[in-house]
Amino acid sequence: MIVISNPISEIIIIFFLLFGLAFSGDPGQTDLKFRSDGTFKIIMFTDLHYGEKTLYDTLNIEAQNKLLDFEKPDYVMLSGDMISGYNEHFLNESNYRYYWDTLTKPMRDRNIPWSITFGNHDAEGPYNSAMLMDLDMSYNGSISKKGTVFGVGESNYILPILSSNSSDIASLIYIFDSDNEGCGNLGNWGCVYKQQVEWYEQQSDFYNKTPAVSFVHIPPIEVVDLWNNNEVYGDFGESASCCYTTTESKFVDTIVERGDIKFLYFGHDHRNDYHGNYKGLDLGYGRKTGYGSYDPKYTQGARVFLLQEKPFTFKTWIRNVFGDIEDQPLHKPSDQIPMYCCAPEKFNPNWVISISILGAILIPQQQSQQILNKVCLAGLWNLLGS
Repeated sequence: MIVISNPISEIIIIFFLLFGLAFSGDPGQTDLKFRSDGTFKIIMFTDLHYGEKTLYDTLNIEAQNKLLDFEKPDYVMLSGDMISGYNEHFLNESNYRYYWDTLTKPMRDRNIPWSITFGNHDAEGPYNSAMLMDLDMSYNGSISKKGTVFGVGESNYILPILSSNSSDIASLIYIFDSDNEGCGNLGNWGCVYKQQVEWYEQQSDFYNKTPAVSFVHIPPIEVVDLWNNNEVYGDFGESASCCYTTTESKFVDTIVERGDIKFLYFGHDHRNDYHGNYKGLDLGYGRKTGYGSYDPKYTQGARVFLLQEKPFTFKTWIRNVFGDIEDQPLHKPSDQIPMYCCAPEKFNPNWVISISILGAILIPQQQSQQILNKVCLAGLWNLLGS
C-alpha cells in the first residue's frame, strides 16, 4: 500500500500535477501484474530500426515473432530507435502509421502489452517525439504514457506492477527519456538531465522506495567504468561507448544511493551487450533486436528479465533469434582492453595510448579518465582521428 507520510511530499506531488510535469498516472490503471507463481517476465526489444529496407523490416517481424513465442513475456519494453526516422520513407507522413502497425503487430497478435521510450533516431523525421507518443498510445495494447519533466523528453513515466494476489503495487518500472540531443557537453546523442533525476527522487519518495527496475536508451558514462574496473558478462564490441556524463545530474549515483531501482538497462550501442554489478546496481545493455542500421557483434536477439515478487529478485539472459539462450563470457578487469566514452567508429588508437600514458604519468587515473572523456565528448576525436 502506498502511503504519503511526509506533507512536503504531498506539496511536491501537487506541484507536479498542476504544472503538467511528468507524473506516473493513476496507479490503479495498469495491465501489468505478477503471475500467480509470483513471477513477471519482461522482454526488451532495442534498436529495431524499422523503415530502412523491406528485407530488414521482414526480418524484424520474424525476429519479434520468434522471440515472443520463445519467451512468452508479460510485457515488452521497446527501448528506443524503433524506427530510423532519418530515412526518406518517413518524408511521407502516412508511413508512420504503416511502420507502427508493423512493429506493434507481433505484440498485438498475442495480446502482450508494450510501452516505449525514445532513442535518438525515432524523431529525426517529420514526426517529433510528442507526435510519436500520441501515435503509439492510439493502439490497443500500448501502455506508454506521456511524460515530460520541465520540458525534457516525452517518455518519462512509471508503470506499476500489481501483486500476484492483490491490487497492491508490488514493483515499478521507471522509464527515462534520453531522446534530446541538446545536451550541451553532456553527450553527443542524448542524456538524462538533473530535473529528470529530481523527478525520480520525488517518485521514489511517493512510492516509499518500492522495488523497481528501469530502462533508458542512451547509456550513462558509468557503463565505461563498469567495463574497465568490474567483472562483467558479455562483450564490448564497439570502438567506444556512446554515453553521456552524469557529473551534473548524478543519475546513476542517485539510483545507487536510493537503492529502490535494482537494474538499469539501455541500448544504442548495437555491438555492446555486457552487464554487471555497479555498486549494487545491475547495469547493462540489451541485445540489438533489429536488422536495420549496423549489426550487433553476434546475432540479433533480446534481453529477457524474470522478476520474482517476494522477495524481490530477478534473473536476466539473452535469447537470440535462433532460440538459444546465450552463455555470455565473463570478463575480468585484468583481461580487458580499457574503453572510453563517445569516440567515433573510426579513430586513431595511438592517441588513446598516448593520452592514457600521459595521464598515468602526470595525473591520477580517475582524473585522466575524466579528462579523456571530456575530450571525446567535446567531439575532438574527429580531429585526432582524421
